[in-house]
Amino acid sequence: MVTEIKQMYADIADKLNDLRSASSSGEQKRQLSVAITEAQGAKMWAIQGLTWKDPVFDFEGNVLMRSEIKPVLVDFYSETCAPCKVILPQLLKLSAEKNVELEKIHSMNNQELAREHGVRGVPHVMLYYKGKKVAEWRGYGESTIEDIAKAIDEIKR
Repeated sequence: MVTEIKQMYADIADKLNDLRSASSSGEQKRQLSVAITEAQGAKMWAIQGLTWKDPVFDFEGNVLMRSEIKPVLVDFYSETCAPCKVILPQLLKLSAEKNVELEKIHSMNNQELAREHGVRGVPHVMLYYKGKKVAEWRGYGESTIEDIAKAIDEIKR
């Protein structure tokens, strides 16, 4: 079933790319680019829903140790959180553009870890570098992604 879901979203992305290539309107190309990003996020959510296991997240290995090599964005989320669904495609795009790792941590399945890190609501995004938290954002607003991008740029200087 996961293979079929992946193929379905690949077909959607191909069709959207074809439409974007054929378009002469800059605004339409922009809207189709957004649609492609949204489809990629939807694919991730669909696959995650089909393959979900209740993992115990290894924060030390997945975040602290990896942040010694390059910055790591940590996104505490819940699948029932609407802002989490909005921010996900943007975080995926940002992590690719800025060459940073992105770790998603399901807050309900990792309640102790969420408490340890002061997470009281989602989305709650943190930026780690060299084993330390260097910034965090609670909730989601208009400038959240821009603020995260600026913080990444600052630590990469």
